[in-house]
Parts: sequence; C-alpha cells; structure tokens
Amino acid sequence: MPSNMFFLFFFFVILASIEAGAGISLLATPGTLVIGLTKTLEVKCQTTTDGNSSFASLISLIVSRKSGNSTVSKELCTINVFNQNGQAVDVSDENITVSGKIGNNGVSYLSLVWENPDFSQAGEYKCEGNGVDAMGHPVLSNTTTMVTSSIADDDTVTNHVQNLTSKIDHLTSLVEEILAKQDATKTKLEVIKNTVFKISSLYHGSRYLLSPLLNTIIDKHASAMCQLFNGYLAEIDSSSEFQFVVDFVYSDPRYSGVLLGATDEHQEDVWVNRHSQTPAGYLHWAPGSPKFSRLQNCLYLWYYGRTMIDGMCEYVPHDFSSTYGYLCEVQE
Repeated sequence: MPSNMFFLFFFFVILASIEAGAGISLLATPGTLVIGLTKTLEVKCQTTTDGNSSFASLISLIVSRKSGNSTVSKELCTINVFNQNGQAVDVSDENITVSGKIGNNGVSYLSLVWENPDFSQAGEYKCEGNGVDAMGHPVLSNTTTMVTSSIADDDTVTNHVQNLTSKIDHLTSLVEEILAKQDATKTKLEVIKNTVFKISSLYHGSRYLLSPLLNTIIDKHASAMCQLFNGYLAEIDSSSEFQFVVDFVYSDPRYSGVLLGATDEHQEDVWVNRHSQTPAGYLHWAPGSPKFSRLQNCLYLWYYGRTMIDGMCEYVPHDFSSTYGYLCEVQE
C-alpha cells in the first residue's frame, strides 16, 4: 500500500474512534462567575467504564480551556494510569486545587477548584478522555462546557448583602441560643456541684471538691466527674497544700481514704500527677507505705496518722463500708 494511502487509512480509523461526549460529562459550578462575589468555581469531568460508556478501560482525563477569542486551548490538569500515585496533576499556573481518580471498575473523575475566581477563569472548558473500547480499539471522547463572567450590578450587590445579613442574623440567633443553653447547663452543674460535693475555701487559686462517701472507688469514674466540673483529681505539690487538704477533708472523720491524682501505674514507685503529667510534688507516706505492689497504683489520703498510702485504683472495701471518697481540684 502506498505510504500516502496508508496515512489516509490510519487517519480515517482515528477519526472513527473519536466520539463527542460519549459517556463523559463536564459540569461547571457555577456556570456564570459574578466577579467579586463568586467564592469558588468547580469544573468537574466524569465518566464510567460500565455499559453506558464507550470506555472499557480509561487511560487518562485531561481538562483544558480556551479563553476570550483565543483559538488555542490551555491544558490545565490531567490524570492518567501511568502516574504511580494515581493523583491529578495541576499543569497550569493558576493555583488550582485538583483531585481525581482513574477507576476502571467504576467512576473516574477530574475536579478543578478555584478560590475567588476572576475573568481569566471564564471560557470554554473541554474534557478529553482517552482509553480503549471492549474490542481493544482506541477511543477518544470529549465534551465542552462554557463558563461566562459578569460584573455585579447594584441590584446583585444589594441582594447579596441582604442574603449575607439574613445569614448573619440566623447565625447570631443560633449563637445566642447555644450560649443560653450553655448558661443553663452551667447553672445546673453548679447546683449539682453544691448539692453533691463538699467545697473548700480558696487555696492559692484552687478549690477542692470532696465527693460524698462511697462504697466503691474507680479512678476513671472519679476523674471524669472532676472533669465535668472543669477540674481534675487533686495534685498535692507542697506540705502546706497537704496540710490544707488534710484539715479540709478530715473535718469529717467518716472518711478513711480519699483518692488523689497521682499514680505509679507506668513505673513502680515513680509517682506522676495524671492531669499535669508532672512528678508528684509532695508525698507523706504512712508507715509501711508504699507497698511496691503492681496492683496498688493510686495515691490516697489516709485518715490514720493523716498520711498517704498507695491503694488499688478500683477498690471495693471488703466489708462494703462507705468510708472512701475522691478529691477534685478546680482552679479559679
């Protein structure tokens, strides 16, 4: 076959494989840019490799644009199966946010998003898909969409401002409603705190909340209750703070042990405050304590001798007596 006839035959085959928009879609949102008011523009090309598409397998998607009176398309973004990361690539100089995927078992797409678009983003957008059909023949499918632009007139600006004002009024109302609910919740919590806990006077910016007498101590539950009132299990940092707490707690002699905020659960006999994650600042052990037991990892005030002991973090007295509690510290 003469070379020029071969060329014409090849050209005919290629033309036969080009299909306008066969199973490929291109959507611009919005279709018209109001310069200065439009916040984002998204151009999204999408296709599938199911029975409704010409593609049995997709190789690439390419989005380009012709602006103004130009007859030349500027390539903006591409995605293809040869990219090892399978990611969309921005080949423009427009700082576009791009995303996409080639999904040969379903949907493939290529998305381009501009923030605060201007006149330069108006024009004719084209999406081109390259792949093969079920017989292995090459398929090139493309479709276009227009993005126009306009300058906001007085009525458009007025309507935009009115819409923004309406949204601000709505948000203000929601914020006021939330704040009212927060105030109501704070009031209820304050009532619960004053009803349930015994509250100390102020000591160096902190108050201490002593729980009611309990027959079961669970450190996680106690810590959660302290957090509910913007506090934490008390951390004793000095001898003067220890004396203040002892005088406050044992003004009621019914308490034998009171859970504090230090633990050595991570390393035996290395006592660390749970909340602040600092070394326990003051320890005043009872005779025979600490017991260096892996089961006794929580710090307690101890009534006998006004000292400290290490005890179980989840503790139920053998006689089920209600002589234990926990102590929260709340900074003001």
